[in-house]
Amino acid sequence: MTRFSTGDAALSKAQLLQVQRAAKRLSADAALRATVRGHADRRGSESENTPLSEARAQMVVKALTAMGIAADRMEVDSAGSQAPLDPANSPAAYARNRRVEILFQRKEAP
Repeated sequence: MTRFSTGDAALSKAQLLQVQRAAKRLSADAALRATVRGHADRRGSESENTPLSEARAQMVVKALTAMGIAADRMEVDSAGSQAPLDPANSPAAYARNRRVEILFQRKEAP
């Protein structure tokens, strides 16, 4: 899971290290696929939060692709502010909710 600053979709060096761990996991197992799901905190309108959460997920996919992961092994999903980790109204809760999750699933053999 990667967390973001308010209104931001850029990846920091620390976030890139987290993404690199996901890339290593995907590289080690060709049957793994990833859903990259972006989230936003509840401040702002959903018309702002949904594209922001998608931009966050897209940035992670772009980084994974640059690390050698094929784009067809990843799916982008954006939840906007509809799936908070922490429903509280506090700066700490907002920070926890501004995130991208990488959900791994195994592709079943035909």
